[in-house]
Amino acid sequence: MQNIANLISEELIYAFGWTVIHSLWQGAMVALILGVIMIPLNKKSAQLRYVISFSALMSILTMAVITFATLISSGPVEEQILMVGTFESGMTEVGLSKWEALGSWFSQYFNEHLPIIVTIWLLGLLFFTLKLFGGLAYISYLRKRHVAPVTAHWQAKNAGDF
Repeated sequence: MQNIANLISEELIYAFGWTVIHSLWQGAMVALILGVIMIPLNKKSAQLRYVISFSALMSILTMAVITFATLISSGPVEEQILMVGTFESGMTEVGLSKWEALGSWFSQYFNEHLPIIVTIWLLGLLFFTLKLFGGLAYISYLRKRHVAPVTAHWQAKNAGDF
């Protein structure tokens, strides 16, 4: 099996991987805010709730694009990993708090596993894209299928004449 690092540059893997990780907490934050906003809007129009929900989805997309653009333009991956490594080697000397140590461990762990994260994300993207096109093909098939019209009995039921 071929490694994804052979297909995609290390900079793209770094940017995609961290964008996926950051989009998880960003999406959770937007969902929490949306949930709070929707409580008083329960009795308002469906169109208003739809527009607010759509805006929330677009804000998640916008944040992901901004995160990706920031990460891809932040410089070579080697420098970023070197900075994390320097930070971690100074941990014992400086005596970091448990939260800083946890953040450092988190960064190191995900930097090591970014190729796996990106591979899983791309496989999910491929799966749901194929599912979308399969659904569209099935709808097209159903529309082109020649079927006999329904009987008068079912047409009467549809019209509400029981």
